[in-house]
Amino acid sequence: MIRQGVALALLTTVVLSAACSRTGSITGEIVVTTPSGSEQRAAHAGVLAIPATPAFERDWRAAVAAFEEEVAPARRDREDAARSLESARVAWTKAVGTAPAGGRRSHGVLASGRQRDLWAAVRTAERRLAAAETRMREIGQRHDPLGVAVVERHAAQRIEADGVGHYVLTALPAGTVYLYARVTVARQPVLWFRPVTVRPAIERLDLISANAGGWPFLW
Repeated sequence: MIRQGVALALLTTVVLSAACSRTGSITGEIVVTTPSGSEQRAAHAGVLAIPATPAFERDWRAAVAAFEEEVAPARRDREDAARSLESARVAWTKAVGTAPAGGRRSHGVLASGRQRDLWAAVRTAERRLAAAETRMREIGQRHDPLGVAVVERHAAQRIEADGVGHYVLTALPAGTVYLYARVTVARQPVLWFRPVTVRPAIERLDLISANAGGWPFLW
């Protein structure tokens, strides 16, 4: 019985050691750049770690696919409007030379009927482009909480950065883990959704404005 107890204890130690060797940590700072160009530490920002399990990947692909299906027509409209706007601007510039301020007069002379038509085409293309971009934002705003729900449902850890924006995630499973964080700067969201390879060590990933992104629903 004693030998069996010793063997069981040794086996438990080996198993625990192996389990520890299959985990890792991620740490870093969350720092964003404000519109004025200054750096701001994201104190107490939330950070989620989501292991890339088959269940998460399945649910995530479904959420992204639903978004892409709805946003695709608006994206095509935006691309078409951008091309139309570029063509309209080229035609306007050729007609009047360098486009004058306001686009209504050329060299101090009231624009001709053709010039007015060309300027009207520019304005129409601008409005069409703005409408398509607004439509895309509205679709993204509807799907954004659905994506957040998937991330939160599959998150293995939820932590809060400290008062200077430093975060630490520990005992993460080895392999691919997605990091999700969101802060607001000048009333605009800044998001990170980044895959990180977790190894039996400490990985460092600073979340800064330059590497923000990866979130498909808002831009």
